[in-house]
Amino acid sequence: MSFARCNGWRCRFHADDLAKTPISRRFIFQDEQKLRAILRRSNKLVDSGTHEMLEAMIAAGHGGVWLRLTIEQYASVVSPSGRMRG
Repeated sequence: MSFARCNGWRCRFHADDLAKTPISRRFIFQDEQKLRAILRRSNKLVDSGTHEMLEAMIAAGHGGVWLRLTIEQYASVVSPSGRMRG
């Protein structure tokens, strides 16, 4: 997932092909708490070092992370309705 601050937080999910191929529409969240919640639910925050790195990216206003999504989470990201669940 990549994210950038620009009138809210713009997030997009990508395939794991390292070419940053988007698999979702762009999600826009008004505050960084939603961004943090997504990362928590995806099992990304494993240790304090990862947490500190994430906080540095949020402070910089942009970044990207690899997520570990469940099958259901992945399906909700790529669904045509664009509704994020789970």
